Amino acid sequence: MKQILLLCVIVVLAGCSGYSVSAVSRTASPVPAGQIGMAPGGGELADAISVELFQRGFDVVESTKIQQLEITDNNAEINILRPDNLQKLGEQGIKTILMVKSIPGYDGKPQSATVRIVRTDTGQMIAAVNWQNGYGGRFFSLADRVMRSDTQDAAREIADQLSKKLTQ
Repeated sequence: MKQILLLCVIVVLAGCSGYSVSAVSRTASPVPAGQIGMAPGGGELADAISVELFQRGFDVVESTKIQQLEITDNNAEINILRPDNLQKLGEQGIKTILMVKSIPGYDGKPQSATVRIVRTDTGQMIAAVNWQNGYGGRFFSLADRVMRSDTQDAAREIADQLSKKLTQ
């Protein structure tokens, strides 16, 4: 009986996977000291990441200040990355801009996210994180609920990876 139970547990766990994260950075170019601006339109996950970065000692500028500079049109990322707009950000002391794109899952938790940090003086991407939530079999199953990270856990893991890349 114990062997059958053990076999069932192994089969269930084999179908589960925790979140996955990959992070990259460009170490050839040093990260400029200064403020990190939060690009508008990143949603709840971007807000949570900004809080986590702030807790780790980074100087974070809220997306509302970016919006006040009137460099975005409907929070379009392409407008933020235009050279003249990057220059405006730099003039405000914002040395890097953090952009977050996330996809919500069926349960309201984030399904995946792509996070990039771009220098305002050069437009060069200096760090990036791809994050994917875990799964545990069928949607809404107990195993699936246990394996999936909520917004705060995702933000914490992403901020941990960004912190490592930015302080190398």
